[in-house]
Amino acid sequence: MEKPGGSSHWFDTLVQSVNNGNTRFAVSAVSLSGAWTPDVLKPRRGEAYERVQEDSSDTAMVRADYTEECNALMSSLDVLDADIERLTPQCSIPALRPILVADQKMALAARDWKNFAIPLRYLNGRVYRIWATQDLYTEPTIKSVGADVFVSECARYTALERVRLERVKAQRDSLVILIYVGILLWTLLR
Repeated sequence: MEKPGGSSHWFDTLVQSVNNGNTRFAVSAVSLSGAWTPDVLKPRRGEAYERVQEDSSDTAMVRADYTEECNALMSSLDVLDADIERLTPQCSIPALRPILVADQKMALAARDWKNFAIPLRYLNGRVYRIWATQDLYTEPTIKSVGADVFVSECARYTALERVRLERVKAQRDSLVILIYVGILLWTLLR
């Protein structure tokens, strides 16, 4: 489903609808929910259900920002109401139809948040990671770590990735040499 008013116009309007939108939304070739995150910011299994989360004023601000972003995404889908209603399965109870349409919009907004929202936030010396849920009915899991810890984990990760990439390149170069030697031997022994 194409975004209202064309992709670029839709996204520009979305970014302008929230404070500091350019630091909260971005266009990427892949979903931003896959952004690298240090292990200390990854939720434990079942943590979202335990609701044992950090409960500081900064976490509340990050949660409020998430809610604002989701509301902005929902509003951006208002022009698609007719399309969403047309694509929503028919139900035998007419009064349920608006609820089904609202659910579809919420699902689309949740999908768009994962695709376009930057899940990492910086606030008062801490880096926050928002782990959004599959729908907008439940609150996201929000974890934080000091910026110094985040930067050191980032440095360690990028250094390890550089070594891994150098190994892959060396293996690729070795494979190319083996292929050339194989072709040369094959042509000599023919």
